[in-house]
Amino acid sequence: MVRDWHRAAPPADRRAFTSADRPPIVMIPVSPLAQRVSIRPSSASGDFDQAELARASVAFVSRRDGTTHSVHPRLLKLVYRAARNFHAPFVWVVSGYRGESQTSRHGKGYAIDIVLPGVSDSRLASYLRHQGFVGVGHYVVSGFVHLDVRDRSYFWLDSSGPGQPSRRRVVAMGAVDDIDARARARGEGPVVEQHMSPEESDTEAAR
Repeated sequence: MVRDWHRAAPPADRRAFTSADRPPIVMIPVSPLAQRVSIRPSSASGDFDQAELARASVAFVSRRDGTTHSVHPRLLKLVYRAARNFHAPFVWVVSGYRGESQTSRHGKGYAIDIVLPGVSDSRLASYLRHQGFVGVGHYVVSGFVHLDVRDRSYFWLDSSGPGQPSRRRVVAMGAVDDIDARARARGEGPVVEQHMSPEESDTEAAR
């Protein structure tokens, strides 16, 4: 299944996606409870209006009970930005909303676990880390990248497999302040949440 997620998209789909000025992106959930959805940004930079944000939430449906949650606009913008950068016409959504994870950003619509077709997880994680004000976790064995939005960046590798306890190792923290400063200079801003430390997000992987 992980190999299928990483298989490159058909060339015709890639050409159509890259040639358009403002192409829609298709989000394909792994969960059978969620629905595949195509969403179109209101700008080439990846802003989405409220109607499209609501449509995107369908792809974030909880794998456990089918519930959903609103999606933070910046999270979706970063997913779209990554797809445009790697010419990926669709995104595999490994996990979106997890209502049981109230101490996790997955429980607030601030996090997503993804795979881009034809893109290694290490390349995707490296790209996302440089967006600033993000949490990025590379789940090496499970085969996906976690992305969340937050007030100060935090990066990690996790070598646990499905069903195993987290084996997290923090990485690249010496670069965080510079990355966030560069993001702020570009006009990016932190997503501030109360009662949540950088380390509280997503110690559990999406299974």
